[in-house]
Amino acid sequence: MKKLTTVLASLAVLVTCTDQSFAEKTYKFKKGQLVKVSGKQCGLISNKWKPVKKSGKQYIFDKRGGRRCSTLLAPAALKKSGLASIPSASGLLKASTQTSALAVSGNPPAVRTIPTLGAKNVFWSPGLVDAISAANPPTQLQCSEFFHGATDGQSAGMLGCYSVQGVAFAFQSIIEGGNSACFMRNIPTKENIASGGVQVVDGSLPGGDITRLFSTPTGTKARIVKVIISGFGGQNQYGFIRINSQATLDKKGQQYSYKLWFCNEGQATANNYEETSVSLAGEYKYFNVFAEGSNEYQNEITAYLTKTASGLEFDASKERVAQTSGEFQGGNFKSLITVFPNNTITTKVKESFNNFGRSNYGVAEFSGSGLSDFAVRAAAIKDVFANLSQEAGIEYRDTLYLSAPSSTLKSELAKVDIATDSFYSQSVSVTPDSSDKSCSQEADVTLQMNFAIPSMQLIAQKCSGQQLQNMDFCRGNEVIAAFMKCQQ
Repeated sequence: MKKLTTVLASLAVLVTCTDQSFAEKTYKFKKGQLVKVSGKQCGLISNKWKPVKKSGKQYIFDKRGGRRCSTLLAPAALKKSGLASIPSASGLLKASTQTSALAVSGNPPAVRTIPTLGAKNVFWSPGLVDAISAANPPTQLQCSEFFHGATDGQSAGMLGCYSVQGVAFAFQSIIEGGNSACFMRNIPTKENIASGGVQVVDGSLPGGDITRLFSTPTGTKARIVKVIISGFGGQNQYGFIRINSQATLDKKGQQYSYKLWFCNEGQATANNYEETSVSLAGEYKYFNVFAEGSNEYQNEITAYLTKTASGLEFDASKERVAQTSGEFQGGNFKSLITVFPNNTITTKVKESFNNFGRSNYGVAEFSGSGLSDFAVRAAAIKDVFANLSQEAGIEYRDTLYLSAPSSTLKSELAKVDIATDSFYSQSVSVTPDSSDKSCSQEADVTLQMNFAIPSMQLIAQKCSGQQLQNMDFCRGNEVIAAFMKCQQ
């Protein structure tokens, strides 16, 4: 009997151990700790992203998940350096390594160089714009090709020009709006302190270390940094950066967030500001309002950050979405841009200039490693102007953009109906809110930035170089003169 009892006890232990060995650990996730990658879930387990799947009301480890979570940003990638590590908005323009099947030949010009080259030399056959301007009157064939060549190999024309400008003009506003952050991310270096370009004039640095200026504060209190700017443009200006605390981040499911605003002397609240957050998984969200005189722009970006050998970059393997709205003297403008991993961009544009309204939808294929060589290789556009609806396809061929009626990009235009799409029916609206961006904000640390110092001048040159300018190149004087002739 004693022997039987011992055997039964051993079996009970074996069954218990066997049950425990097959039992799967379940997980619950807080806000931001569960995300989808390619339609399947990734969960934050022991501060690492792991593939998981639903099991009842909880989750278990997905043994077949492979490396689907490996592209997600580490959940503490920005904790130490924060803002200083976030890439410039111009990084949205980086192409992936995907190849193209389009019949494009030669190297199209970088978009930033088109104003210098002259749009008439890039989108119209040689001499056409000048011939129309000089003619009295121009011929119907000349004017037809001016707007867009109907035959393959004729001028890309005005429609072709707008297909590229729609992308460029929107990015000009988005990148310009983020220029303040470019200056700020280059502040926290020991070299700037040593050169006298940056000085602490009040308060103290976290841990006495300038490189930790934008690190996430522990506890519940945000860190307020004030910067006083001198030696730059002859204007007295100062700014504030509010770095949210770890407690705030935990509540919102984020790994980093900040607000940045700038003031001129005499202002009560800021005209120019931005709000940026990065989720635990690396989703980057940016909101910016940029106002100067009668011009006011509002920009938004949603993208993902990824770690590379050189630092953090926008993940070119995921969609990047950018929106801009602008109101200015004589008109308004708004766009919605989506950048896809296959190096195509879709652009919705609605604009009004001097009471002339235009709406268009475009698809473009691009190349380049960033702002310096970002170029449109081919494009298609559906355009509605003065109740006239037109479609066009263009490709770059050796020396300029030419009409390409059979371009495969044209088939993509059917995906959007300008007459019914809600983007085009909604009016342009810029809605700034400066209520929590006081120009008399108390700061934890105050810095003096002197741009007369050579090291700081290098920062100014770097940030100024990360800009697009004069991206409304389709409205150049020579083009407008030819347009007016063909309208007579």
